Amino acid sequence: MAKKDNKKRNKKRNKKEFEIPAFTIILMLIFGVIGFLTFYSVYTTVKSCTNEVTGYVDHDGHGGNGSMNRTVEGKYVNVGKDGQHWIAIYVDTDDIFRMESIYAAKYFGNVGDKLIIHYNPDDPDEYYIGDYKKLDGFSVAVFMFIVSGINLVISVVLLIVWNTGKKKTDEEIKKEKKRKLEEKKNKEAVRKSNAEKRIERWSKRYTKNYTNTHICEKIRYFIIDAKLMKWLLSIGGVLIASSFIITCLDIYKNHPIPFNNYPDTFDETVYSIVVEKKPNKIHELDDFGSYYDLKTGNDHILAFHLNEKKINGMDHPIKLHGKLRRVSFHSEKEREIIKNYYQSIGYFETLKDEEYAYYVLDCSRVNLWEEMNNNHILGFLFGVTFIIIALIFCSPSFYLIKFLIPACSGRKYKAKEIDRLANDADTEWLRDIEVLGTPSALIGLNHGLTVVDYSDIHGIIMETKHHETKRRKWDTYYIIIETKKHRKMLLTESERKDGRNSLTKHLDNRFVEYKIYNEKITKS
Repeated sequence: MAKKDNKKRNKKRNKKEFEIPAFTIILMLIFGVIGFLTFYSVYTTVKSCTNEVTGYVDHDGHGGNGSMNRTVEGKYVNVGKDGQHWIAIYVDTDDIFRMESIYAAKYFGNVGDKLIIHYNPDDPDEYYIGDYKKLDGFSVAVFMFIVSGINLVISVVLLIVWNTGKKKTDEEIKKEKKRKLEEKKNKEAVRKSNAEKRIERWSKRYTKNYTNTHICEKIRYFIIDAKLMKWLLSIGGVLIASSFIITCLDIYKNHPIPFNNYPDTFDETVYSIVVEKKPNKIHELDDFGSYYDLKTGNDHILAFHLNEKKINGMDHPIKLHGKLRRVSFHSEKEREIIKNYYQSIGYFETLKDEEYAYYVLDCSRVNLWEEMNNNHILGFLFGVTFIIIALIFCSPSFYLIKFLIPACSGRKYKAKEIDRLANDADTEWLRDIEVLGTPSALIGLNHGLTVVDYSDIHGIIMETKHHETKRRKWDTYYIIIETKKHRKMLLTESERKDGRNSLTKHLDNRFVEYKIYNEKITKS
């Protein structure tokens, strides 16, 4: 009978072990098929679009009428409810592709970029811009393949683990579980012991003036939040600082200008050039100051937005930083000025392609925030997230400040005097509201140390805050003391409504005169 029972248990266990890998394999197949179909759609588009025309990004914009992305010209723009950034591309049309202007999302290129438009000669309305990897379908297909691969790895790992587990007998499995459970208990005991030692060591700074057990326990409670907050704020600060530092290093890193090999698509890289002689002023621009000719070796490049004071007073070689831009294809006047100047100095004779002459260097002052936002924003976002989490979930740690500087009413109490009152034989511990009723004053603990003289109590106010979540509803009761100078001090908070009754009973026993005000109820 025992052998039959063991066989039944083994069969049930084996059946259960093969169900989960089957589920992950099904997921792998589903994601794989979706990825294949999506990739095949991209493949057919790329295969059919065999002809090419050239386009130039002329300008960009924001917003839209909501129908831009439903037109052939704007099929690569997704205009949402409030609109989004987009670029306008002017096309050198041919006999088949007749659309002179098309529109695309911002990430396809920047103003001045030269883009290749691939189109289907049999159906010119079918086209794609630049690299096929920028198509939405390609990124979706890659994502699906990655998810499918992850499910495949999970399936293989589960099958290997479970197949090795099947070879063990029931007794061996029980012994293994018992051993792991004991190891877990031992590790947990060691961890708790180390945590208690750390808390004890951390709390010495705050508890050195106190011996009362209730005060020391409350300080240790707040220290856990304070340490967690310290680590979260430190991590957040390091991440934010790293984003700024990396951005600064990236801005001032030496990126030589790639003369005669300019990129077709600009990536906002900050390039540098060493100018040995005072640049020649070529042309006055309406919006950008003036064009200056920067010469290094046998190469020339025009620049604008230069610091003219720095250039005019130049008496030694200086390094200039800027971003590469391209003169718009439709700015015929500027292109003519540049062409005439380069022809006068014979620069066109040394160029591989005349189009290389129409690249200019924008030497505007680099905005640190914009550079970080474009290239290294991830660390900043994670850092801000850590800081927000610290401020929201570790806010009780601020109450530690009130243990160093107690909030007092009536007269100023020192830490040793508060400790002496707390340890007095006549002191009553009001557990429901975490308040020490000493012979001469009330000491609240759950919002830091709040000390109120009996002689300074004018009235008691209890405010109720109602909380509602999907899982439960509850109320929090705040007991506020109004002093004779009409100052309001939060003594304590509690989730028990009868907490005020224990306080009033204690005050009656101390023969304290006070008023009780109407309760205020708010909702959160």
